[in-house]
Amino acid sequence: MSACTRQMRYPSDTKSVAYFSEDLHDSNLERATVGLIRDESFDGCSLVFLATQPISVDSTYLLKVGQLATTQATAVWTKQIDEKLVSVGFQYAD
Repeated sequence: MSACTRQMRYPSDTKSVAYFSEDLHDSNLERATVGLIRDESFDGCSLVFLATQPISVDSTYLLKVGQLATTQATAVWTKQIDEKLVSVGFQYAD
């Protein structure tokens, strides 16, 4: 494991998707953006989304990752993959 990876990473289930919303009160995720799960760990995940809206590092979002319960998470890094895709690292709040 590299020095910057604090938790073991697990590959995602190929049929799982993630939902994220800026609206922390959107418990039904009606206005959520759908993305792909790149990998998961105990305290966070890496997701890939269409780059249709800005994602701010240190901002809190509402996430639903695969079969996990909906939770709040903080964006800790972003990486532009190309002009249409962005990868985002999230750390779970609880």
